[in-house]
Amino acid sequence: SDLSTLHYTGIWPGFISDGLALTLSTVVSQIESLRMSEHLELSSYEPEFLKAVGFGQEPTEEVLAAAGVQTFYGESMLRYLAEAFGMNYDEVRSHHEVATADESFTTTGGLEVAKGTIAGLHCGLDGIVDGRPRLSIEWFERLRADIAPDWPPPPNRGGYRLIFTGEPNLTC
Repeated sequence: SDLSTLHYTGIWPGFISDGLALTLSTVVSQIESLRMSEHLELSSYEPEFLKAVGFGQEPTEEVLAAAGVQTFYGESMLRYLAEAFGMNYDEVRSHHEVATADESFTTTGGLEVAKGTIAGLHCGLDGIVDGRPRLSIEWFERLRADIAPDWPPPPNRGGYRLIFTGEPNLTC
């Protein structure tokens, strides 16, 4: 018998990383690299969710490992896009960093964030080909817009960016 499987997770991962990336790739005749990123300001999210991914907690190794939960979805997205673009990456490298609160505050959703605890998360995966990133997925998440001002800012309260480097370059 024939079997089919459909896995759809929403806009990210999902439409942005799959459908939109593939659609936009038809405009780029030679893809050197693709960098996809999610930028969110999460102040209205439920405290239980925020705590589960590390917000409002001390930046210990255990918390940082749990905060990288997004990368669980990322590697399957990298594999899917590498296959679609005819790329074979040599390895996948993960990275993460946190921004801590300069002062105590409470989010609009009700999470109490103490000074020195996690108020911003940046993590991602890079598919490495010939020693350089060719496919990258990143998450930039903050509890307030002024957290981690050196990270790329979210459009309004959040959004997504896809940056193709190639012929021609394309940013969406």
